[in-house]
Amino acid sequence: MKKRGKGLYKSGQIQITFGMIFSIILIVAFVGAAFWGIWQFMKINKCAQAGIFKTDLQHKIDVAWNAPSSDDFFNGTLPSKIQYVCFVDFNSEKKETSTTSGFYDKFELFNIGDLNNPNNVVLYPTEDVCAGQKAFRLEHINIATITETRNPYCVLNKNGDVDIVIEKNLREALVRLR
Repeated sequence: MKKRGKGLYKSGQIQITFGMIFSIILIVAFVGAAFWGIWQFMKINKCAQAGIFKTDLQHKIDVAWNAPSSDDFFNGTLPSKIQYVCFVDFNSEKKETSTTSGFYDKFELFNIGDLNNPNNVVLYPTEDVCAGQKAFRLEHINIATITETRNPYCVLNKNGDVDIVIEKNLREALVRLR
């Protein structure tokens, strides 16, 4: 060691200036903000997928409802965390024959609306769905026929794809889903 001036200096000692420390802090902050932004966009994407699913399904139902008869197929996309799309008749009791009949009690929270027009669709599990899209009402469907044997009637989400058959016979006023 050599003595220079008033202090001792060791070879290999690193001196970091305030500007370098501030730059490192800024880089960490920018990288953190970028990851937070990407996470928020992914969250918005999942909400948008559920909204588009609802809109597209209602459009297909409306087309079938306006036709004299229909035998159509709907393939919708939902986030993979949503396991089921469940059609529920809140004006009827749960049917124990369904493997998903245990969901009915959980869905009672979403029985919102007036007695004549309650929600009839619930996305399950509801924890993984955006606030305004957990349950909603589809118009022009015959919910009593859909849930005749199973209430709730749930359609499985297979890797983000939900397949629903849309039917309407010549003498029916409302659309059936299966």
